[in-house]
Amino acid sequence: MAVSKLVSRLGKNILPPECMGPHRFVIDGNSGIHSEPTALISPRVREPTHNRGAGGPYGPPPLALVFGWAGASNRNLAKYSDIYLNQGCTTAHLTLPTRLIFNDTSEVPEAMSGVLEQLEEVGVWERPVLIHCLSDTGAMCYQGLRLATQGERLDVRGVVWDSCPGPIPEISLARVAALLTVNWFCARQDGDSRTGALASSYRLLLERGWPNYLRKLKGLSVDLSLMEGVWAGHFGRDHFQQHKDVAELFLYSNSDFYLPAKYLENQVLARRRAQGVNFSATRFRGSAHVQHFRKHPQQYEEAVREFLQKAWGREEVEEVQEVEEQVQEDGRRRRRMEGTRFPQLTGSFGM
Repeated sequence: MAVSKLVSRLGKNILPPECMGPHRFVIDGNSGIHSEPTALISPRVREPTHNRGAGGPYGPPPLALVFGWAGASNRNLAKYSDIYLNQGCTTAHLTLPTRLIFNDTSEVPEAMSGVLEQLEEVGVWERPVLIHCLSDTGAMCYQGLRLATQGERLDVRGVVWDSCPGPIPEISLARVAALLTVNWFCARQDGDSRTGALASSYRLLLERGWPNYLRKLKGLSVDLSLMEGVWAGHFGRDHFQQHKDVAELFLYSNSDFYLPAKYLENQVLARRRAQGVNFSATRFRGSAHVQHFRKHPQQYEEAVREFLQKAWGREEVEEVQEVEEQVQEDGRRRRRMEGTRFPQLTGSFGM
């Protein structure tokens, strides 16, 4: 009991507040909400009440797929889905169960294939699609989706990268401990008992944490959460090389413990700029990992709305903006442009 309480406290300190609260995966249809086992990864689907907005008046509305961070709840993700719903998009949101994030990542493509089968009910193959990835767990969903659709191609028009793609985690004893703590907390959020969550973290230590620490001592790379040998963050980093016609929006911060601003700018954005790839990016100030929408709601929504118009309008304009919160008398925030020199932050196991 004392151990579980200690781990719970550590989890609350490591994970952002948005990760608090239980999460389940359900489909919301005409017959009501039906609970499904977590392992099924059933998305929650909602239809707009109007067809105006990003999709225009012709054909079915676009489908926005919102993929959440580790520990995200349906209530968390619904706030992001609302942005697209209000623009006339059909929305579906989900996040991966803990087991697939840390232990059995190779099974993610199969799980996402099951998600696609469920989304056939809303015409996922016939609609234009927009992907919204929250942290590298969200990128992991998209990576698995791509692997699950190698034979057939979804009509993906744009990808929003929020707090990702990140660098592959560095290994140290402290970070292994943090990884086990995050795993325990997320497993509890999945509905596991204290004993089950502890067993999950113990398995993670034996199969991933300790072996990767030994690999570091030998000078080898980390072998963690890979699909066909590729880390989700590297999938996102190199996404433009195979999908140059897909618009991209990057939402990041100078205060993200997991995704250092310098890493994103030097390893992700600079590569696109060097090859003449057009993209959009908004750099927030003072917001933590996957909390940009929470701290800067108006600027966040505006960035996504503008990106929707570009993704469907095929406008090829590179836009890098920095948003700084400045509370005025009327409570509104305003944005201003700033320079490109930013302090480098340290990484973590946050996903």
